[in-house]
Amino acid sequence: MMTSKIIKRAFVFLTPHFGIYLPNRGDYYVLNGNKFWITNGPDADVLVVYAKTNPTSEKPQHGISAFIVEKGMEGFSSGKKLDKMGMRGSNTCELIFEDCKIP
Repeated sequence: MMTSKIIKRAFVFLTPHFGIYLPNRGDYYVLNGNKFWITNGPDADVLVVYAKTNPTSEKPQHGISAFIVEKGMEGFSSGKKLDKMGMRGSNTCELIFEDCKIP
């Protein structure tokens, strides 16, 4: 079935200083920290968050998983829209994760 609703999305790549490793708590992972300058962040309904889930992987590019975070999930919020000198065609903001449980 097709829908006419447009789902806005954003992609988030966590960096080492962010606390890139997501601990597995059995049925879920826990995400904590802030990430700045996320394009489409203030408008996104769904975010794809890439984070390291296996810190002991042989190669640094291995052990990375993608997680779906939806607007309104407990522990997730977006900060105010950030003002930029250029690139005003897309909104940018800070994303805030506070004990955000990701199944």
